[in-house]
Amino acid sequence: MANIPDEILYTLILISSVFVGFPLRHLKSTSGRKFTTAGLGVLTVLCVCHVDFAYSFICFVINTLIIKLTHLKRLTLLSFIWCFTYLLFFRLTHLFGLPEPSRLANAVQLIQTLKLVSVASDIGEYRRDLYKKQAGDSSADGKKYHQRFRLQLEVEPDVVDLFCYTYCYVGLFTGPFFTYRTFHDYINNSSVRTLPLFAPLISRLMKLVVFVSMYFYINKYFSVAGVKSSHFNHDYSFLFRMFYVAMVFLVARFRFYSAWLAAECSCISLGFGAYAVECKARTGNGPTADANETQYVGEMTFDTVANVDPWNCEFSPTVRMKMRNWNKSVQWWLVTYVHRKFPIKSTRDLAVLVVSAYWHGINVGFFGAFCTMLLVSKAEDSLQKLIVNTQLPTTLKLAVHLCCMFMSMRSVDYMYISFAVLEWEHVWRVWSCLNWWVHISAIGLIFVCPLLTVKQKTNETSEEMKKKQ
Repeated sequence: MANIPDEILYTLILISSVFVGFPLRHLKSTSGRKFTTAGLGVLTVLCVCHVDFAYSFICFVINTLIIKLTHLKRLTLLSFIWCFTYLLFFRLTHLFGLPEPSRLANAVQLIQTLKLVSVASDIGEYRRDLYKKQAGDSSADGKKYHQRFRLQLEVEPDVVDLFCYTYCYVGLFTGPFFTYRTFHDYINNSSVRTLPLFAPLISRLMKLVVFVSMYFYINKYFSVAGVKSSHFNHDYSFLFRMFYVAMVFLVARFRFYSAWLAAECSCISLGFGAYAVECKARTGNGPTADANETQYVGEMTFDTVANVDPWNCEFSPTVRMKMRNWNKSVQWWLVTYVHRKFPIKSTRDLAVLVVSAYWHGINVGFFGAFCTMLLVSKAEDSLQKLIVNTQLPTTLKLAVHLCCMFMSMRSVDYMYISFAVLEWEHVWRVWSCLNWWVHISAIGLIFVCPLLTVKQKTNETSEEMKKKQ
């Protein structure tokens, strides 16, 4: 497989993952489901990554030692520091005279990083709750715990369980991310063979066909290479540059939508991540309500592994709302393990964006995109406050909504191009060609909108006083 392009291997992995799920769904025993899915994952990584498998295995071994040997108060922090420090080493292996990992090995490492930090944190919560119960503290069963975290682990996973969870073939290269609790529920679900799969599978396949077709058609005319070329600087007008960047991101969206929908199909064909509606499952989180015996009875959903909502990504009026529906399982991980745990509340949004950028890569383009996202989000918040405080006619409100929806997507186009070109010299050149319009507009809104809001409130107060007189 050494001569096969990564894109082809990636596609083959996705397609084979969908089809292999159908026979594996009929495995009867818990151990059969656990070891078969993990064995297939290990075999896939070995086949496509070869010796690069060692990178992910070393990370797993050290993280497992941290889990088994660390006091619960420091468990999550040490696991986080280890996994993200190792991720830096993984990307700088060439400085140590080691072979540079392949792109597919990088995909595995990204998902594994999320899993290892997640399971370490969840085990820490389980031990803390168990300790409180043994000490007679009734607060261990409190409402706060169940709202903030998924349902408790029933038992602490051993080393074999951790290995099988880490290397389960589902989402190993593409996501969606899922917690150990979701994996545990799948392998212990004796009714997985009889789950109704047709409707959720067909609905995703129909979208998949559309997105794949559009990707191959548009990709012929618009590419990242075109943005990097000298023609983009000298031969195109400002409006055409805006249009070209928008089309490049449209191609990227179709590619990501296709990959994530195919990954969801691989979960569905296996019966992975299925819960009854009563469980109120959420992406990444899994069940948020304990349905006990009815967990797999009645209407079923695969919301746990629903990684993207294309409609809301396209038509939400703000960047923040678009991002909540983009790679939803990773968004949930960032909120749960970074935002909620970061000690300084005022900088939690910044911490999430920095961690997200670092997780994607250490290129300047990633950090430029996420820092710009923070700026745009603050600008949108200021604009929304102004709109809320302004009494607008219904038709005008609709026009403002459509305008915000259009401009938010153009802002994401602008940010994505930093993701795509990566190197700072290319980022600087492309944003300069676009006249830095997003940065300038965002800064302007941040300063102007509060002033207009204050002026509006002052006018309203003056009018009220005149009426009283």
